[in-house]
Amino acid sequence: MSDEIRYSKIDDAIQRLASVSADLSKMLAVHELRLTQQEKNTDNITFLMEKRREDLESKLKEVYETMKEEDGAILDEIRKSRQASDEHHQRLEAKVTKLERLALLVTGSAITVGFILGMVEKYFKIFS
Repeated sequence: MSDEIRYSKIDDAIQRLASVSADLSKMLAVHELRLTQQEKNTDNITFLMEKRREDLESKLKEVYETMKEEDGAILDEIRKSRQASDEHHQRLEAKVTKLERLALLVTGSAITVGFILGMVEKYFKIFS
């Protein structure tokens, strides 16, 4: 009988080991499913992050292009303003030059007239 008890205990231990083995298999299957789902989630998150990065780069590119366009427009306006200012300055300089010539002509004419009147007066004194 002692052999029967031993065999019984061994059979009982084998049944328990089989039960534990089945439970472990179930646990491994559940963990495998969780790991698979976690990998899918990680892949989805990575995909979404990459998409967001691309969107951000696209929007930044748009902003930089807009800034370049606006900078170009501003620079064009500055050039136009500078050119208009230069043209205005040249017109004013031409007018000032004409006024200087007129002032010199009037001054020279006044000196000449004064000199001639002075000479005429001298000659009238001599003849009188």
